[in-house]
Order: sequence, then structure tokens, then C-alpha cells
Amino acid sequence: MVVIPMRKPEDSAESRSFRSSHGDANRGGLVHATDNTSQMIYNNYVIANMLWMLSRASAIPVVMLSFPEHALDSNYAYAQLKSLLAPHGVSRERFAAEHAKLSHPEFVQSFHQRK
Repeated sequence: MVVIPMRKPEDSAESRSFRSSHGDANRGGLVHATDNTSQMIYNNYVIANMLWMLSRASAIPVVMLSFPEHALDSNYAYAQLKSLLAPHGVSRERFAAEHAKLSHPEFVQSFHQRK
């Protein structure tokens, strides 16, 4: 199974740009890009290529997680991951308890209004 966290393209590019100008650019900064627009183009290319490769491997299940929803909402995250977690005996309640311990909403940056 492949789990793919997804972020709105504009937010992803803005986050990388922010990291480049407000910290260590090697830890989440711009990649193969010089600005938000070129970062968004590069990100979209990488994601499209990955999805194309996954589409050729029909035996690999794919689960997509919307960011920041999966980081902030344990019910959403569990619902998306249930097919992976339930066979291992992970209940919604146990997942929610662990999610609460590990989630750091204060680290989630919102650059644009969610649509």
C-alpha cells in the first residue's frame, strides 16, 4: 500500500518558499525551483509522474491523505487509513489516542483559505 499525503498546490509551494526564507532551506525549502510558481510546477510534475507510475502497478493500493486534515482530524485520518489499520487490530479509539499524542497542530501552517 502506498499512502500519499496531499496538500493544496499553492500551500505546498508557499510552505517550501517560507522554509527557504525563514530557516534552513535544506529542511523543506524550494526544490528545483526559484519561486512559488516554479515550485508548484515542479511539485505537480513529480506528483503526476508518481501517480502515472502507480497506475501501471495495478496490484498496489493507494490511499491519499489531505493535508492538513490528516494531521488535525483523527477521525478523517482513521477513515482514510482504516483498510491498513483495522486488519492489525487498531481501533478508531486507539488511533485517536495515539494521534492526539503525536499531532502538533501548532506546527501546521495555513497560507491560504481552504476551499
